[in-house]
Amino acid sequence: MNALAVVFPPSVERPSATLATLTISKSGWLGNVADNIFTAIRKDFPKLIWTVNENDENLTWFFDKADGSIARNGNVLFWYGVEDGAEIAAQSRAQPTQARAFSTLARRPVATTATTGGPMSRAAFHSSRTLRLEETTNPNPPLGRRNATNEKAARIALIGARGYTGQALIGLLNAHPHMDLRHVSSRELAGQRLEGYDKSEITYESLSPEDVGDMERRGEVDAWVMALPNGVCKPYVDAVEAVRAERSSSSANKSVIIDLSADYRFDSSWTYGLPELVKRETIRDARRIANPGCYATAAQLGIAPLLAHVGGTPVLFGVSGYSGAGTKPSPKNDVELLTNNLIPYSLTDHVHEREISSQLGRNVAFTPHVAVWFQGIHHTIHVPLRQSMTSRDIRQMYQDRYAGEKLVKIVGEPPLVKSIQGKHGVEIGGFAVHSSGRHVVICVTIDNLLKGAATQCLQNLNLALGYAEYEGIPIITERKEVQIGVTTYDKRLIVMIELDGRTGEGGGQLVRIAAALAAVTGQAVRISNVRGNRRGGGLKAQHVSAIEWLAMATGAAVQGLAVGSSTFVFEPGPPSAAGHVVLRPATAAASTSLMLQAVLPYLVFRGGDEGLPVVLHGGTHVAWAPSYDYLDQVLFPVLETWFGIRMERALEAVGWSAGHAGRVRLLVHPIGTNTLTPRVATLHEKVAATAATAATIAAVDATIRAPPEAHDLLVEALARTLDRTLAGADLHLRTIADSGRERKQTEGGLLGLCERIAREVVQGLAEEVAGGGCGDTFLQDQVVVFQALAAGRTSFWREEAEEDGLQALRQLQLSDAANEAANERSENSNENPNENSNEAPSGQGSLHAQTARWVTAQMLAVPWFREGTECEGAGWRGDG
Repeated sequence: MNALAVVFPPSVERPSATLATLTISKSGWLGNVADNIFTAIRKDFPKLIWTVNENDENLTWFFDKADGSIARNGNVLFWYGVEDGAEIAAQSRAQPTQARAFSTLARRPVATTATTGGPMSRAAFHSSRTLRLEETTNPNPPLGRRNATNEKAARIALIGARGYTGQALIGLLNAHPHMDLRHVSSRELAGQRLEGYDKSEITYESLSPEDVGDMERRGEVDAWVMALPNGVCKPYVDAVEAVRAERSSSSANKSVIIDLSADYRFDSSWTYGLPELVKRETIRDARRIANPGCYATAAQLGIAPLLAHVGGTPVLFGVSGYSGAGTKPSPKNDVELLTNNLIPYSLTDHVHEREISSQLGRNVAFTPHVAVWFQGIHHTIHVPLRQSMTSRDIRQMYQDRYAGEKLVKIVGEPPLVKSIQGKHGVEIGGFAVHSSGRHVVICVTIDNLLKGAATQCLQNLNLALGYAEYEGIPIITERKEVQIGVTTYDKRLIVMIELDGRTGEGGGQLVRIAAALAAVTGQAVRISNVRGNRRGGGLKAQHVSAIEWLAMATGAAVQGLAVGSSTFVFEPGPPSAAGHVVLRPATAAASTSLMLQAVLPYLVFRGGDEGLPVVLHGGTHVAWAPSYDYLDQVLFPVLETWFGIRMERALEAVGWSAGHAGRVRLLVHPIGTNTLTPRVATLHEKVAATAATAATIAAVDATIRAPPEAHDLLVEALARTLDRTLAGADLHLRTIADSGRERKQTEGGLLGLCERIAREVVQGLAEEVAGGGCGDTFLQDQVVVFQALAAGRTSFWREEAEEDGLQALRQLQLSDAANEAANERSENSNENPNENSNEAPSGQGSLHAQTARWVTAQMLAVPWFREGTECEGAGWRGDG
């Protein structure tokens, strides 16, 4: 069964039907079963209410199906066909038929625990049992530092060090903190000093199998690495095995053998060492490991997530640089012959074709080629599909399968060889689906000397010898020095910060704030599972446009910066002078305000005295993003009043979600060499006058952008609703402008539409007023970055409405739904005002605010106090 939906019909107590659960298998989602089921439900039930966990990976799909929603207490209440807000409130207050907010996550629930303590919120549909979900969709997640059980240094012997792979491994071992290279064997180089290894002085030896056996008998070596051509290493392996046979099974010396040739890849008594696909615990416990081939590694990683959906023989077109042909002269490494040429070889029955087929359990067709570049492989893989699939769904499968993998990156566009050369991982992208939906083309790149050989060997050594899986595998920037405040550090000492894009709100805000802080501080950052909590995931056009400019301004090296990419790396370098900023994303609907969120901190801290012109093209008034009017009337005045950040601005053209792009022009003034010093001395103290009564609201400013025929009706509806809800508050109209869009026909006509808009707007305002504090919910998360960068302690608090506030809220004659929202804020507030919670998103405010604080804590190591409302800022100084 691919799907199960349970709907409780309406009753006297419950006017609308309730979707109690919706469970759909992965294949069901891929086969559009979900859409078909919902169409049938909508046909049978014209009014429906349901609740979904806010971390559900298909949350965007539910937004598309709903007419409205309310987010609260970790859940989202959806509905369609319900016009009366009181009915929504009544439904949320009723004894819930839906036992808990359901989740469509394809992750397996594990052990449940009973929760005790405070009362349950009346509005969120959940039971007293909490389900904990698996942390990752990856069935074989990295062991990471959990594998670090060995505190001693390991002694390594390298047999066959003359080749390209041997030399690459020597460089990796030289940087490894826990591995010492003791012996290096090469007949051609015997007697010469080993270059490129600084830990000790080593001379090449010419070790025989007998020598190897004697060294094993004396227990001189913890790991043997055989970097010999195919068919050569058996005598050495036999020598080690003979000594092992002499010993009892309880012997303390348990050396590891890793063979980089193809000799033992088909021997079932050896462990195949591809950690991303072979159970890592198996490799950890192995004493004999066959290192996979370069072509084979890339091919398997490129096909494995699709195996269950393959409908025929995958066909692979592989091209390698000539280093894959080794150091012995041949036509395949003759640069003159390769220039302006491409040489196919082993058209059938290549050893890697057999290896790929054997490991995947499915025959493949593989033809290798060699090209004129030195290192790096590109696979173009054609995979027939058993059923029709979309590119987005396939890409999501790969993102899920390789979640948390540091050496596998899923990108949107086909990856390029020049981008992978010298890198230690694999890039997988393309995901082009034929118009029939039954054929996908996937592209994979790998450096054949690194992840295709030496890096993979080191990864296997780490696992087998008891070190952290990625220990010694470089993931730091190449720039030599970086300025941190007023001190210059060697860049090799700064470890790249790793962020999981599924943390907290798991959307674009995490990406924007991390990129912004990386640009300001010079700290390298890698984000995996980008927008992992959003359907489709990956970078969007507005992220790419903003980060591209930051990379240009900071001289950053970037990886994975493409629309749809699920992993990207930002490594700042020497900054360049920026005369102006123009951001023009690929889509007209990309939010100008969200692009500005990514670049504004850098513009403020870039140094200098002159303002920098900024032109933003895109959506100025789009869903799920602050509008230009909000920035102009709320955020920018707060930044200037509190922090002294000055910006001249103008809205030159309005841009909506559809149609032509809008345009915003700004002049952003930097702070020079100063720190960002808050201008409100008592920012962390609660002011005496809160917004708990209608008397505190003297006037309400309003901006209207609508078709001209709606202007008067909206003004009258707003005035009437304000008079009922916030009696005595005057209505001040800041702007009344033509939206430039045609009015759509709606149920109830134009008058009914204007009344609904007025009710929703005033209700939202009343809820914010009842909450009290320094500003609204959205402003709280917008100022987090500036709190973290500022000098001294700042606070942006929100009065979590307690009983007195709730009484005032009722006096304001708010809707029941607003009362429920305020109740939830009170019941779920943190009782410890001084708790410092920086390890995970937490504290007061929205999930966006919590996530923003978490990112600043990771990037700047700033502490947050008092339920996340107070921050001891880093006191960052402008670059001057």
